[in-house]
Amino acid sequence: MASVNDPPDLASLNRESLLELTVVGRKTGTPRTVKIWFVATQDKIYISSGRGSNSQWIKNLKQTPTVTCQIGSTRFQGIAVWLEEGQVRNTIFPLFFRKYFLARLFRWIGWYKEAFAFEITPQQAQD
Repeated sequence: MASVNDPPDLASLNRESLLELTVVGRKTGTPRTVKIWFVATQDKIYISSGRGSNSQWIKNLKQTPTVTCQIGSTRFQGIAVWLEEGQVRNTIFPLFFRKYFLARLFRWIGWYKEAFAFEITPQQAQD
């Protein structure tokens, strides 16, 4: 039986379509929340944006990598690391394209020109 401090089994969360990501505003220091697509492996969460890296949540996350993630009824804190190019194009984007039909369409119309993602490692489970 897993304790409350054990990280969740992330791969099982792929059945959910959205992650509610809470980051710290880089100017205000207040929490900011967005709902975004994600993919999960056994121990990591990956998030990205097909529209590029100019979104406010991305700028906030680059400055303060501590996040809170809510996926379905599972909530945990994590640390996000910025990833670029090779690993993202070859490993992470294909996970998004398998999970989300719309991601495949968006790639076809020209989104995902910028290859980046954040890799989130859970730090603590919360009830």
